[in-house]
Amino acid sequence: MVLNKDQLLNEFYASVEKSLGKISYACVHILICILFSISTFYLIPIHVASTDKQTSQVTYLHTFNCLIFASVEYFLLKCKSTKKNIYTYRTYSFKRVGYCKICGKEKYPRVHHCSICNSCTLRMDHHCHFLNCCIGLHNLKFFFLFLLYAFAIVSIHFRLSILVLVSHQKVPNFSYVLPSISLLICLSCGISTFVLLAVQFLLISFNMTTIEFFAFLNKLKHDEFHFNHFNKSLIENWEDAFHVESFARLLLAFLPFFDL
Repeated sequence: MVLNKDQLLNEFYASVEKSLGKISYACVHILICILFSISTFYLIPIHVASTDKQTSQVTYLHTFNCLIFASVEYFLLKCKSTKKNIYTYRTYSFKRVGYCKICGKEKYPRVHHCSICNSCTLRMDHHCHFLNCCIGLHNLKFFFLFLLYAFAIVSIHFRLSILVLVSHQKVPNFSYVLPSISLLICLSCGISTFVLLAVQFLLISFNMTTIEFFAFLNKLKHDEFHFNHFNKSLIENWEDAFHVESFARLLLAFLPFFDL
């Protein structure tokens, strides 16, 4: 089969985006490791030395630090590794509307084909270039929880970095380098993470995907009426996004390692 110029260009762009996605995904892991190393081996010891904390408090700080970083890595890996067909088309609650023109698979409402992944995704939200994967029904909850725990980390360590920079008088040979690096990482990542987290919180609350949101904005621009057929009650919208059937399981889903 001979491909035309446009098809070749599309394949080239898709391969470039996929390669850049792998690099950005590795960078996310590297940033997490850097922040964990700085906090574990420098910020927490400096903070303990400057505040004269007891041994039990030091143990608690290190345990909490390890747990929250492990949670972020867990949600990041689950978001990337969870297969798209974890929820089959048979369990999808919508009727078929046709077949995908690209891959030939059954087409349902909220199902879209990703040109980078070259596959269809149930309840596709968007293709995340930083995680190098599609965000959809199979991993939406892991994506949201990754953002939630990541924002918690950068918020806590931003405060810790400030405390270390302010109260370091008791520490001999103190260096501003590592706390400043931690502060810079937390500030830059914190802003972007907060924006993404806020957007996803609103979208899930209204049972809307990013694709549907842009379609909604486009209709508003042309003064057209838009009705969200998927919107239910607030709790039901979150249960749909997290693919659970009760409020109790929804609360449990926010805990790390719950799916193990």
